[in-house]
Amino acid sequence: MARTTGPIVALLLLMVAPLAMHGATPGGGDPDYAEPGPYEVDIRDVDVARPGSSERFGARLFVPLPSDEVGAGETSPVFAFGHGYLAPIEVYRSTLEHLASWGITVVAPSSGGGLLPRHDAFATDLVAALVHVGTAASADDWRGLPVDGTARSVGGHSMGGGAAVLAAALDPGIRTVATLSAADTRPSAVVAAGAVEVPMLLVAASEDRITPITEHQRPIFEAAAGPAQLRVIEGGGHCGYLDRADLMGLVCGRASLSQEEQRAEGQAALTAWLRAQLTGDATARRHIQLVGPLLTIESKGTAKA
Repeated sequence: MARTTGPIVALLLLMVAPLAMHGATPGGGDPDYAEPGPYEVDIRDVDVARPGSSERFGARLFVPLPSDEVGAGETSPVFAFGHGYLAPIEVYRSTLEHLASWGITVVAPSSGGGLLPRHDAFATDLVAALVHVGTAASADDWRGLPVDGTARSVGGHSMGGGAAVLAAALDPGIRTVATLSAADTRPSAVVAAGAVEVPMLLVAASEDRITPITEHQRPIFEAAAGPAQLRVIEGGGHCGYLDRADLMGLVCGRASLSQEEQRAEGQAALTAWLRAQLTGDATARRHIQLVGPLLTIESKGTAKA
């Protein structure tokens, strides 16, 4: 009898553990995309050239590093992330580092600041940042996971999310869009979505008082020409994705869900979506269809594939 107790207990633990894992697929064994991935991350500040101009702007790179344990034979997709209105890149550090830990090279322009930023110019900078990564990654001193120049994506938070939709309408080489509480912009991200045929993820928050779902994410979702998913974090607020709690209280107001919980949900959603769309990760494809007590989803087209 003593010989069978261990296997029985182990089997019971395997049956129960998936229920406690964030984003775990029934049956167990799937990765938890809310937890850090297997890659160490190198963070670099770079200058990016604007095409056709002598002007440059700053950006921060989050680069997954291959090692003897991970990364052999792998390539990395690229994700350009746009910050929210007046929000410094630093407040998104944990999310961008999280994505890189899952093998996604992230570039985050610091342009688009000021009281009256031009959203179309910021969108152009997102595209320029993708070009910069492709060039930098081909150099001998790259020291990061090799970059797949065909696996390009854009996203962002609030204003940056809207600018990402504008960028996707500009650049046919972008393969997917993934946003957090995307805002409609000027020119309109809703109008631009009508020209975006690639899969689009719109993560929204039910208690967002800055960019309410009905006025921002849903119109973009409904206008999208291609497959799209609207994923709502129940109890989340506009700034719940950020690292700094002071911005949550002073600018965005309070929400029912804690920042830690909302940030984890947002990170898991972005990670799984980008891996599903850009790397062929079958587990991530299953994950982007999972719902839970904090999540509801609505899909159209083939976004669920």
